[in-house]
Parts: sequence; C-alpha cells; structure tokens
Amino acid sequence: MKKRDRAIVAVILAAALVVGLVLVRRALERDAQAQADSLASAQFNGAAGTGENGGSDTAVQEGSGAVPGQADGGGGASEEDDAASGGGADGEDGAASGGEAAQEGGGTGSSSAQTGGTATGLAAESPSAGGGEMTLAELSQWMENESSGALSAQSMLAAEEALAAGVGTADDALRRTFAQSQAGQNDEARRSQLAEEAASLGLAYLRCRDLAALREESVAFYEALAAAISAQTGTEAADQVQADLQTVEGALAAAELALEEAQADLQSARDDLNAALGNPYGTEISVTDALVKAELPTLTGDAAAAQALAARNEIKGAVYEAERARQALTQLRYTYAPDAPEVLEQQSAVQEAQAACARVSGQVEADVRDRLTRLNIQDQELALLSASLEKTGTAAPEADYVLSGGEEGAAWSSNLSQLMEQWAEIESARASLAAGIAQFNLDVLCFQHAIGAGCTVVTI
Repeated sequence: MKKRDRAIVAVILAAALVVGLVLVRRALERDAQAQADSLASAQFNGAAGTGENGGSDTAVQEGSGAVPGQADGGGGASEEDDAASGGGADGEDGAASGGEAAQEGGGTGSSSAQTGGTATGLAAESPSAGGGEMTLAELSQWMENESSGALSAQSMLAAEEALAAGVGTADDALRRTFAQSQAGQNDEARRSQLAEEAASLGLAYLRCRDLAALREESVAFYEALAAAISAQTGTEAADQVQADLQTVEGALAAAELALEEAQADLQSARDDLNAALGNPYGTEISVTDALVKAELPTLTGDAAAAQALAARNEIKGAVYEAERARQALTQLRYTYAPDAPEVLEQQSAVQEAQAACARVSGQVEADVRDRLTRLNIQDQELALLSASLEKTGTAAPEADYVLSGGEEGAAWSSNLSQLMEQWAEIESARASLAAGIAQFNLDVLCFQHAIGAGCTVVTI
C-alpha cells in the first residue's frame, strides 16, 4: 500500500474513533440524567408512601448536626445531610440528598396541627403534639414517630433505600451493597437520637417537678417552726426565743428563694418540652410518671463490648471506608506502575483507613465499658442515698420546738439546731436522689443504644 493510501486510511480511522467517542459520551450523559431523574422520582414516591394512614404532606430538610442529648460516645457528629449523597462521588446522586426529600406527615390525633389534604412540596406547619398530660413512653413515641425529626428520618431512610435499590448506584456495587445493609442501621441511629432527646426532656421535667415539691415542703417546715417558736414569746426564755426566731426566719427566707429557683427551673423544663413538641409558648403540659430508678443492666463488660463491636455504626462506617480505599487502590494499579505517586499515595490512604478501623473499634469498646462501670458506680451511690433515707425518713420532722434550762439562773437552750439539721439532711438526700435517678435512667437508655447501632449516622 502506498504511503498516500495508508495516510488516507489513518485519517478515516481517526475520524471514526472521534465520532465514536462523541457518541459514547452523549449516551453516558443521557444515562446519567435518566438515573438522576429516576432517583428523585423514587425518593419522592418512597417518602410519600409513608403517610397512608392520613395526614398532610410536609416538606422537611435534614439538619447536619446531632440531636441534643446525644450520648453514644462513639465520637463524631451525625452527618445526616450527606447520608444519601455519597460524599459527592456521583453527580447524579445529588438528587438523593436529605434537604430535597419530600416527606409524608403522620396521621395521628396528636399531630393535628398539620394541614389537611395534599401538599405540593411547599413547607407546611410543623407537627405539634399538643398540651395536656403525657407519660415518658408517650413522649418518646411521639418524638420517634411523629415529630419533625421523625419525618426527616423517614425521608432520609427513603433516600438511602433508593440507593440500596440501585438508583444512582448502578455502577457502584460496593456503595449499593453498603446501602442495603446500612440504611436500616442509620434509621435506628436517628430514632435513638430522638428517643434520647425525649428521655432527656422528660426526665429533666420530672426532676424539676420533684425538686419544686421538695422546696415547698421545706418552706412549710420552716413556717411551722417559726409559728411554734413565736408561741413561746413572752416567756422567761424570751431572749433565747427571739434568737431562735431570727435563725428560723433567715432559714425560711432561704427556703423561699430556693423554691422560686426550683419553680423557675420547672417552667424552663416545661418550655423545653413545648419547644420540642412543636407547641406554642405557654402551653400547659406535664409528664405524669413517678421518678423511679431503672434497673441496672445485667450484662458483663465483655458481653457489652462484644455486642457493641458487632453493631455500632462507627465501626461499620470505618470498615466501609477502608474497603473503598482498597477498591480505589486496585483501580489505580490497572492504570499506573506500582511505584507511581498515585499508587503510593493510595497505599498510604489504605493504611490510614485500616488504622482508623482499629482505632474506632478501641474507642467503641472503651466507651461501652466506661458506661457500664459508671452505671455501677451510680447504682451504688443511689443505694446509699436510699439507705440513708430509710433511717431518717423522707418527711420533714414535726415542728416540736422545746426549750430547756433556766433553772437557778442557768442559760436557756432549745432543740432548734437538732430539728434544722435533721431536715437539712433529709432535704439534701432527697434532692440528690431525685437528680441521681433522673441521670441514671437517662444513662441506662444511652447504654442500651451504645451496645446497638449507637447514635452516629454513617454517610453512604
């Protein structure tokens, strides 16, 4: 073949190659756009399907921070707003981000503040639990299933289930497989966050309620004692009576101030409840449970650690990141020489990811063992307080003010100091017991979550 002919053939082949590349690129772009559209549609339909019991559609936006009161101790804040976007690995996956997910509102009576009918994706009124009395269980149930946080969790679950079904992950088998196992785990973590928030709010209310009642008893005790002392004025022990009356009046003033502070704390706890439940300021609301100590978990440290190591999201997320790093290294080895900078840098990234797995596992085990140790210490402290109150009783002593002395010019004395010391000991023990039980019960709940998925949401 002549040189000219060979040149013509080469030009023709080059032109064909260029045209083929252009056609392939356009086909890939059309496929990516179709996947993005399909993801958005699936996400919307999945979210809308959760409200078949009635109620109104509500557009919600996923927050980027953890719920207050989170106490899983595993390290790292929740990243719910990134959970469905995969860290930006695929452009077409952006439609699955939590901020764009439409969500169906719950259809129960407690969320009647939602607008009826069908929404069009515009923001609707926030869910409201309403006022009145409720138990801790009812508070937790509403927070986990009907609050704005619950609606957001439903939306995020729908987005992650879409990823698990292959929407936006058709060309990423590792991510798709991880979504299939992790979507439910992430949903459990979000529900645990909401449960801990509900418990924190409810137990704070109960603690403040019981403390306010205790301060009222203290005021009543000192008022009765002041009346008993005043009845002794005009006797031969007038000087002693006057001194004792001044002492009690000072204690009464301090008790009244403590009562005002306790009532302010109770109102603050009520305000926090209303804010979390979507109620207007000033709504009358109360939690009716008695503040009773929860049972101490019976798990050993080894058993608790084993459960946590098998279930915690932080570990699953670290293992996933390590696998992605290894996958990226394998791909680079097909393209570059073993000593290429790109390969060496990725080898370092794999080593760091593997080290992170070991580090996270150690942190999770230490967290769970520390929680269990502290629960045991708290349990013993509460037992000591209860034993002390069994000896002294829980009620204020009778205001039996008794004078003694005065014979043959001896100085007068009274039992005022004994009465005040007796009540001060009882009051202090009861206040410590109420605060201790509230904290212990919350810590027990957090421990139960810590040996499960925890409260950390992993980015898929």
